[in-house]
Amino acid sequence: LRKWLGFPTTSELLSAYFVLHLVDVCGGNLNVLLLRGVWRPYKEIKAASSSSSKYLDRQSGLNAIVDFLCDLLPLAHGEEPTTAIQQLVTSDADRFSPFRNLAPTRSVVMGSEGPYHPANVRKPGAFASCVINRALTFNTPAVKSHGNPTLFSNEGEWEAFKVARNFVNNEPQSMAYFFNMTCYGTAQGTRYNGMRDIDVYFAAEGDWNKLLLDCGGKVPFTRFFKWAKQQSRLPQVGMLTAFLLAADLSYSGVVEPPSTEEVGVIIHKNHLGSLSGLVDTGQVSGKDASQEEVVRAFQELLEYLQETITQEDQDLIGLDAIMVEHLLCKFQRVRRELPSFKGKAR
Repeated sequence: LRKWLGFPTTSELLSAYFVLHLVDVCGGNLNVLLLRGVWRPYKEIKAASSSSSKYLDRQSGLNAIVDFLCDLLPLAHGEEPTTAIQQLVTSDADRFSPFRNLAPTRSVVMGSEGPYHPANVRKPGAFASCVINRALTFNTPAVKSHGNPTLFSNEGEWEAFKVARNFVNNEPQSMAYFFNMTCYGTAQGTRYNGMRDIDVYFAAEGDWNKLLLDCGGKVPFTRFFKWAKQQSRLPQVGMLTAFLLAADLSYSGVVEPPSTEEVGVIIHKNHLGSLSGLVDTGQVSGKDASQEEVVRAFQELLEYLQETITQEDQDLIGLDAIMVEHLLCKFQRVRRELPSFKGKAR
C-alpha cells in the first residue's frame, strides 16, 4: 500500500529533512545547497548520515582526485612549478599531466600544422599521420623537437623525414628519437618494429575515407573504436591505442564525442590504468567490478568534478569524459612515482 500510494522512502524523508534544516539554519539562503560537501550527502543521505565506511572511503577518494586536480591547476594557468607534484608532472607532462590536450605532444599535433587540426584532419595523409603519432611517435623528439613536421601527405614525405633525421634501424639513439617504448606505461617492445607498418597506415586511408562517408562525415565513437582495434587493419593499434585514437579524432570533429557511458564501458573492457584509478580511490570494489558498477562510478566521478571545479577551470582543462579517463590514469601513475603523494588516505 505504501508503495502504491507513493509515500516517500526513509532515505527520501531524510533527504527532505536535511534540506529543510540546512536552509533554515542558513536563514533561508538556498545557495548553501550548492556548496561542496552538501550535494553528495543529499544524494547519498542514508550512507552519509550513518557514517558508512564504504561511503566515507569513496568520499575520501573523490576528495583526493579533486585535490590532485587542484594541485596541478596552476600549471594549466601557465604558472611555474613549485611543489614536488608539480615538478614531477612538468618533468614529463605527456606521461604525468592529467590535462590531456594541454600536454606537449597533443599541443603539437593539434596545432595549425598538425594532422589533428580541424582544417587538416581530412587532408590526404592526415589519418595515417594521426595513427603514426598514436601508435609510434607519441612523446618522442620526432614530434616535440621544434620544426619537425607531424603531417605527412604520403609515405614519401615520411621517408624524407626519416632521412633528414638520419634514422638508422636498430641504432639505439635513432630508435629513441622516433619511438618511446613506455609512452603509455607498460613497455611495448613491438613499437620498435613500427617502421615496417607505415605503408599499411597510408594504405588504410581508403578504408577510413569509406567509413567517414558511410557515417555522413562523423563516425560514432564506439564504431570507430571497434574498427580501429583490428590489428589486421592497423598494426600496433590495440584496444588502448584505438581508444586514444578515437578520443583524439573526436576533438578534431571526425569522430563523435563519446557519452560518459561509452567511456565507462571501455574502461571496464580495457582493464588498464583508468580502472586502477577507480579502484585506488575506492570508487569501485576492485578490478573484477562489473561493467555496471564501473560505468556508474565513472559517471558519478564526472558529475562530482563538474559540481566541484569552477566552469572557468573546466573550460581551460577541457573537462569531459575523455579527460577524466585520462585523469584517472595519471592519478595512479603519480601515486606510484611520487612517494610523498599518498593519494587517498586509507
